[in-house]
Amino acid sequence: MNKDLMFLDDHQFHFIENLMPGKKSDPGRSADNRLFIEAVLYIAKTGVGWRQLPEKYGKWYSVWKRFRRWCINGVFDDIMKDISDKIRNNNSEKEILSIDSSCVKVHQDATRYIKKLQRRMSYRQDQRRK
Repeated sequence: MNKDLMFLDDHQFHFIENLMPGKKSDPGRSADNRLFIEAVLYIAKTGVGWRQLPEKYGKWYSVWKRFRRWCINGVFDDIMKDISDKIRNNNSEKEILSIDSSCVKVHQDATRYIKKLQRRMSYRQDQRRK
């Protein structure tokens, strides 16, 4: 697999590898968990739709079906819970703390709206005091 399309290094993947269902000898059930996790991370990071998933990750529909199955079965919840427990017990893996973070840019008009709301709130508070 192309290293440019990988989001996890070997150490990070090894940390969660045993938490995933299936084993290497089950070709249909665990057909390369690493590739699947990288595909899910690609979707999460880029924000593209499932149909725009690069073919290097596999067929988009198969990846989506597996993602849906893991969500329904609570696999991702179990992985996150286990990671949280490991972090509480061993603070040496601090890099995992930011596994679920995001950044959202706000349009400049939104800041004007917030200031307008703050002025209205202060005006209403002044009116109540009178």
